Amino acid sequence: MNISHQKYYVPNFVVVAVLLIAAAFGGSVTAQAQTAPTTGLIAFYSNVDGNNEIYTVTADGTQTTRVTTNEANDVEPAYSPDSLRIAFTTDRDGNAEIYTMFNDGSDPVNLTNDPSGDIEATYSPDGSRIVFRSNRDGNWELYSLVAADGSDLIRLTNTATDEVDPAYSPDGSRIVFGSQESGNYEIYSMLAADGSDRVQITSNGASNVQPSYSPDGTRITFRSNLDGDYEVYTIALDGSDPINLTNNSADDGLPAYSHDGTRIAFASDQDGDYDIYSVAAADGSDLIKLTDNDAADLFPAYASVTLGTGEVQVTLSWDNSADMDLHITDPNSELINYDNKTSSTGGDLDVDSNYPCGNNASGVENVFWASNAPSGQYNVSVMIGDATCNAEFPNWTLTVKVGGQVVLEEKGNTAQEFTFTVSE
Repeated sequence: MNISHQKYYVPNFVVVAVLLIAAAFGGSVTAQAQTAPTTGLIAFYSNVDGNNEIYTVTADGTQTTRVTTNEANDVEPAYSPDSLRIAFTTDRDGNAEIYTMFNDGSDPVNLTNDPSGDIEATYSPDGSRIVFRSNRDGNWELYSLVAADGSDLIRLTNTATDEVDPAYSPDGSRIVFGSQESGNYEIYSMLAADGSDRVQITSNGASNVQPSYSPDGTRITFRSNLDGDYEVYTIALDGSDPINLTNNSADDGLPAYSHDGTRIAFASDQDGDYDIYSVAAADGSDLIKLTDNDAADLFPAYASVTLGTGEVQVTLSWDNSADMDLHITDPNSELINYDNKTSSTGGDLDVDSNYPCGNNASGVENVFWASNAPSGQYNVSVMIGDATCNAEFPNWTLTVKVGGQVVLEEKGNTAQEFTFTVSE
């Protein structure tokens, strides 16, 4: 079994024979003592249950959860910046389409709805758009569209060769990707708005693919056979200072940075089949094996945050560096906010973004009751907290789930108040 840009194993799905890479089973690497962060979540896809489905695994590898369950192939997950939704590729409509869903697999939405192949979706840092690749115009080119509904389709590349593996820069201004324009696959970047200002980053004669930016925007991780077999590397933005993070005889690829930039997850067959691993992003030390089965586990993607879920979940997300505040008064008149994060009724404000002021391109706050949420009316207030972070009111989305079902979804760009009711 080989890692290629696409890993689809059924006849009716799109098979992309780009860079079919011979697997190297000549050696293995033993995972070291686990000192990685013990919190966080990584999505990936696997055929462990017979067909390709999306799963999550905790950052320490201790818990795996199946997210999708159907007869179709669900692959290539990518989290939204608030980690509330996942974009993915699926053939559940008969051909490869870009869908999004809530992070529990509910509310699937087909964004592309086109008879061509649409694959490899990634969210912009503010969550407003998704970049992907498609062969709708004859060869594989890059496009973007509105993440909410698939509108405003923009073609970003127009070459005679294939473009692959798009990913946004942390500020959303550029997209990094792989292209065959120079004859072999090299890493390029371009303006995210329209595909202009195309810049070649690598020029080493190797096959360089699957790039993504570090969260601080100073480096790019990618997959390359620069040293003979396929390894995970990082480079500076100008293509200098290549660092081989994996440096083994196995087939390593599909790298993804953690939200804080300290780790890189990747897929490797170093133990005989493809599993998900992570290493320290700086030097490749502290190898941790996160999945361990006889199937192919591929395409890891870190969640920016891990949101608590349960009987009631209220999530506020927004698209700039503002410090927004979510205030909830429960039916017992107890207020939950930044000053009172845990209530006597079991409510918990577990995620509180952008305070103190930071440089995040977006933010999220999340309040949940794991169980035994009090019945009655809940009052929700959406407001700006510390105006010195960013006084401009952002575009925001409020989502309320009760019993796993969405009962309220609102969008706005001003302070507003809402109510919802939990029945006995």
